[in-house]
Amino acid sequence: MVGRRQLSPELAQELGVVLGNGAEHWLAIDNTYRLSQTDYVDEEVVLRSSLFSFPIKEMQKRQWIADTRDPAELRQELDRFFGANA
Repeated sequence: MVGRRQLSPELAQELGVVLGNGAEHWLAIDNTYRLSQTDYVDEEVVLRSSLFSFPIKEMQKRQWIADTRDPAELRQELDRFFGANA
């Protein structure tokens, strides 16, 4: 939005004094608002998060899956290991 800026800590302190609830409350409201305005999710982060719920390093150490850090290759290796039809 044009003309909107992040709430500064100084203004949050002033709001806390004038309106109550403390600076943390007003900063939390601002953070919640700014987060609600986003819709971007990095799909690679989502993929890595799902992949690393498995003990990848241990599986690679035991040579159950290939030693790679590429998320797409790891997904293929896990699908192969678990017999998933991808």
